[in-house]
Amino acid sequence: MQKTTFKIFILLYILLIISVYPQGRSIGIFVDGGYSPGKKDTEMDKLLDKRVKDAMDAMKKFDKDSDTTKIEHKDDLIKKLENLHCICGDEVVLYMIGHGEGTGMKSSYSFHFTKDGTEITPEELRKALGKAADSCCCKISVVIFSCHSGSFLSPSSLDKDGLFNEEHVVAVFTSSLATELSYSDAYRRGGTFVDGGDWSSGFNEDWKESKAKKLIDVLIESSESAKKKMPDKFTPKEHPQGWVRGEFEIFGHVEGVRKDEKGEKIVKLKVHFYEPDFLRCTTKEIKVDGVNVPAGIKECSWIRDTVRTGKPSEPIIGISDVTATEPPTEKILAHVLEVFKDGVKVHVVSPKWLYCNNIIVKIEKLKKIDPELKPCNWTEINVKVLDPDNKEKGFTTSDSITAKDQTFNCQIHVERLVKTQNKMDIHILDPPWLNCQRYKEVEIPPGERDKMNSFDKCSNLNVDVTFHTDGSVGISNINLLTNAEGSKRFSLDAAVQQVHQLNVDTAGTFYPELNITNVGEETISFPVFVAVAKLDELNLIRQWWETGEGTPQCFWYDMVEVADLPPAETRTINFKSWQISGEESKYWVGFRTVLDGDENPSSDTTSTFLTLQHTQNNPPILQNPFVQPPAGTIQTTFIFQVTYTDADGDEPVAANVIIDNQSFQLIAGQGNITE
Repeated sequence: MQKTTFKIFILLYILLIISVYPQGRSIGIFVDGGYSPGKKDTEMDKLLDKRVKDAMDAMKKFDKDSDTTKIEHKDDLIKKLENLHCICGDEVVLYMIGHGEGTGMKSSYSFHFTKDGTEITPEELRKALGKAADSCCCKISVVIFSCHSGSFLSPSSLDKDGLFNEEHVVAVFTSSLATELSYSDAYRRGGTFVDGGDWSSGFNEDWKESKAKKLIDVLIESSESAKKKMPDKFTPKEHPQGWVRGEFEIFGHVEGVRKDEKGEKIVKLKVHFYEPDFLRCTTKEIKVDGVNVPAGIKECSWIRDTVRTGKPSEPIIGISDVTATEPPTEKILAHVLEVFKDGVKVHVVSPKWLYCNNIIVKIEKLKKIDPELKPCNWTEINVKVLDPDNKEKGFTTSDSITAKDQTFNCQIHVERLVKTQNKMDIHILDPPWLNCQRYKEVEIPPGERDKMNSFDKCSNLNVDVTFHTDGSVGISNINLLTNAEGSKRFSLDAAVQQVHQLNVDTAGTFYPELNITNVGEETISFPVFVAVAKLDELNLIRQWWETGEGTPQCFWYDMVEVADLPPAETRTINFKSWQISGEESKYWVGFRTVLDGDENPSSDTTSTFLTLQHTQNNPPILQNPFVQPPAGTIQTTFIFQVTYTDADGDEPVAANVIIDNQSFQLIAGQGNITE
């Protein structure tokens, strides 16, 4: 009897523990950081409000009992995290959307709460997430849609782990790299604000539709979907990224093999990842010393393996036997550039990971290229990916390569309209791979000729453009666009383009140059600045960098007035040159537009670093000049001499003496130039 009572007591004790400690809460914290300065909501603010609402709805659909909270202020976010007190089994999703900034310095990355004028850095957020998990283990996932959001995943070259320095963070997904802007393809059409899509909208869509049972699997799926659904115009300049801790089956291409000291067992594989999505198109090492690797695995093999990932900077560990597998096959849609007897060179439009790449596709069997195939045709073929990094030898096909009619929805500008002949000349504005292509005498189809009464020369149209195999171009589904020149996101938007190279000559003179684009709908005039700051004085320039008010407080700056920049036009701005001075070997360089009423502040700035590869050039020193003899007649030979020393070891390129405004060449002597 006592024994039975003891068993019942144990059972009741276990039930008591379960009732006191509830298991597995789903907690969603949704941050709306705002977008535009000021208290009045713009149309873009309302669009981002919808993004937040859609994400909250998606979490509720996944778990109707989930705890979801919307937050608009930094203090409220900190308090919410501090009061969570996660327990084992809890899963937390922190979803942040708004404006972000990064200047290249770890301490300068931040997510802005524009409603209260505050910001949070990656390190501040990491500490706050640590307080959320102060009492027990839980799993925290972070999703951020903002400019420079990649800084929360990898803030700088000195800190490669970002939020993953908090052990409870299992996943981070961001809309861009630390150095990139994030975009939303919203624009005005006929006076109406149209949401064209972006990374966050694709993320929300798949989150809501996912059938995965685990929340982390839902987020991984959503991240993959978000990349695929991004508007093509953003693909070349915005690279969403992510990282997840856990165990995953990987599929990849072997780029290198490392064996042990005896040269017998393979201990590391350098792999270009094809799957899972958060590792797609990256190359990393996998430690496989604890698992079996077949002897036939070598460079250029395709493999599958199950691995364990930790922080981004930690090694990836293979935990299952490595197996060889067949290369993947992708269906590509591409524009033919060149035709060879054994293959074709094409410009790829899809899939996304090959977007805008020029690749050569070799045919596995001869006589499978249509003899009528020619440059400018479109083709769609199944391609075997032998080596994703080799654009010339890494792709083959067993398909017959033939031309196909291909239709794209385009935005065009009418350059000439001949109503009597039902023809017009068109200039394609969008999509980007067709941008600036012009076609003459495109025929307007019979069923749509009455629409010519609604547009004229210089009108902008939305049409379906079909490229036929014979080289001709047709259009259909004509719709007039008003207040638009291509896909525009804002009426007033002066955008700076990313700076890829800084021009400095051998004398240490810096020649700042920048391309700016009017991506709005109105002709605009505005100043554009270049500013150079010392790295330890970036705090002085922060207010100007964020607001554009006043002039930059920095080491050096210049300003150019841009006058009457029409919509869709790009202009190159050449600033005054600057002779680099001082002892610093690295400077911060920022470019900024200042346009009253600019509706998209995220495109107003771009920055980079000016790194001096060599020590600064020091001027030579001329000492102890004399002439021998000190006097003489017109027949006397005079010897002129000076001691030339140069701290950089630079030899003189000219050695002359000037007598009565006439130059006479001198002959350099011998000796150590630096002494």
